[in-house]
Amino acid sequence: MQVSWQDEIRSWDPDQYGGVRFVYPGMTGMWRPRVIVTNSIEERDVFGDNRAPFNLAWDGTARWFPGAVLRLSCTMDMTYFPFDRQRCMVRFLTQEYGSEVNLIPSSNTVNTNNYGEHGEWELESTSVYSDIVDFGVITFSRVTYYFDFRRRPGFYLMNVLVPVILMSLLSPLVFILPEESGERVSFSVTLLLSLAVFMGIVAGHLPQSSQPLPLTILYLFALLIHCGLCVVFSVLHLKWEQYRAKQKQKQRKFETVHTSQYQQYVNGQDQNKPNGHAVIEDVASVDESTDKACSRNQLLENNKATKQFFVADFNQTSELYSRLFTGVDTRISPSVNASIPKDVYLVLNILSLREIQQAQQYFVINIFMQVSWQDEIRSWDPDQYGGVRFVYPGMTGMWRPRVIVTNSIEERDVFGDNRAPFNLAWDGTARWFPGAVLRLSCTMDMTYFPFDRQRCMVRFLTQEYGSEVNLIPSSNTVNTNNYGEHGEWELESTSVYSDIVDFRVITFSGVTYYFDFRRRPGFYLMNVLVPVILMSLLSPLVFILPEESGERVSFSVTLLLSLAVFMGIVAGHLPQSSQPLPLTILYLFALLIHCGLCVVFSVLHLKWEQYRAKQKQKQRKFETVHTSQYQQYVNGQDQNKPNGHAVIEDVASVDESTDKACSRNQHPRLVGSAKQFYVLRWFVIILHHDVMIVHRMVKLFKSNDNSK
Repeated sequence: MQVSWQDEIRSWDPDQYGGVRFVYPGMTGMWRPRVIVTNSIEERDVFGDNRAPFNLAWDGTARWFPGAVLRLSCTMDMTYFPFDRQRCMVRFLTQEYGSEVNLIPSSNTVNTNNYGEHGEWELESTSVYSDIVDFGVITFSRVTYYFDFRRRPGFYLMNVLVPVILMSLLSPLVFILPEESGERVSFSVTLLLSLAVFMGIVAGHLPQSSQPLPLTILYLFALLIHCGLCVVFSVLHLKWEQYRAKQKQKQRKFETVHTSQYQQYVNGQDQNKPNGHAVIEDVASVDESTDKACSRNQLLENNKATKQFFVADFNQTSELYSRLFTGVDTRISPSVNASIPKDVYLVLNILSLREIQQAQQYFVINIFMQVSWQDEIRSWDPDQYGGVRFVYPGMTGMWRPRVIVTNSIEERDVFGDNRAPFNLAWDGTARWFPGAVLRLSCTMDMTYFPFDRQRCMVRFLTQEYGSEVNLIPSSNTVNTNNYGEHGEWELESTSVYSDIVDFRVITFSGVTYYFDFRRRPGFYLMNVLVPVILMSLLSPLVFILPEESGERVSFSVTLLLSLAVFMGIVAGHLPQSSQPLPLTILYLFALLIHCGLCVVFSVLHLKWEQYRAKQKQKQRKFETVHTSQYQQYVNGQDQNKPNGHAVIEDVASVDESTDKACSRNQHPRLVGSAKQFYVLRWFVIILHHDVMIVHRMVKLFKSNDNSK
């Protein structure tokens, strides 16, 4: 930054000092504007370094060149990722009041002469906006610098979008593959798993926000549904082809009739003479910026009383400071009667929610406080001091209530900064405006993740005793007028509670502010839950796949692997706590067991079918040998029988077998195999199990919403 102002006290004639036109005193003994960065996610007073370059010209022009590496929050719209444009900002706010310091940008744009290009983001344009922030009691001057960035999409095109589009073009090829290849289902399931992996990669580059959902995620979700339908249709088509083949086989078996020759034995005549017709069966195979209500000029006009500070003489103001702050002990409360507790009034203003980290159980918020009390020692008559009604001494020579944040996971004395804005009115009203980015512990209940609500808090406690300081909230809620919305979490309500903490020997005054957040679940629905439910509905299809396809085990194992991957993704967003376990984890665990059982039953069923096939083969071999021996025996006995008896017996057996064949052909459903009934029964049971689990989860989520 290049910060400059006019010092009306310090100036000199260069000719009287050997032509010295500039001095470089450093910032230790010099006044400087106290400026903070309000959207910083780390330290807000980033320009507090006294070693920054500073010079003072002979005519009183002061120039200060502070610098810092800033880590700033930026609300991003990822709708058109990776073809998106983002507008980020850095917002400077004075810690002095609007009547004391006025921030004015020297240019309408940011100086980019020394800007180094970034590999992923292109800086398209910059702009500057200045305004006055009105907090009711006080006003602050503010300057905001905007940066418009455009993403260079080449990396994501080559590594994500083009492979995904290629896989989406490959998925219809599953219907071109011949069913005899035995690779239809494995092909479509592999594409489904690949899309799920790419979906996880893309989600890792996006904020966990559901407002709005990126079009890339919606496109990947549509492709996931498409590939899931390809798996379903592949399985059903294979089952249909198997059914058609069996029907054609039965039709050919029962329609083919052969005439056999039979021997005639009449009194030693020719044995080759035909003596009848026989029917033989079973021969063939059968088929923005909102503007305030008042403009900048109107807000400045409303502060005429505070403007009198600049009208007052410098010597009168210096005399007032000496009278008020000389020889004062900052350890003693400014009360006439020390036995009466000093009432300290608190107002909490939340600027933004940085993050809620459910895995580590903490949340980060950017706040500033408005702390006020009555100073019974320091007061004055403005008419005796040139109309001065407010002084801004800073906190170095002033008493202040020592307040800590008890649930902070970092430094607890977060308001120990002496550079926070402070003013003292002529009637003794003291106002202090400390601010900080707080990282606070928060016990979270993840039972209904991602449809959960969380209540977090910030708890302030005095380090003085309860008999010395009494903390009183000025309002029953948190001030959210300047709150910026979070993409993943919605701030539903706030509340305040004050109490006295009793440690038997001593008591402390405390105030607790509660924040009720509700998660926007769209991100997790599209990236986790819906794909998992889709895969759970696919798992019963393993029992519809014909065992001749050779894809049952690979299909079920691939689904099992996919669920394990999604279970790991979900577990990464959850705390490592077992009390209580999230219903989503229990549901994924049930699906994991379900898919594991599908693998076991698939293997056992294939083994059972192999055993049945061997038993049938042994039985046919036994029947063939027995029939051959019996035929030889019959032929030997029939030589002594009349021809008519043999013909009648053969024709009767042929008619009986033909009637049975025609009966089976006319009523195929009545003689359906027990195997088809077995498969259908398992499919219906498992599908009903999945639907009941989903229905139960929805009822639990609704009951949770109604209760809260």
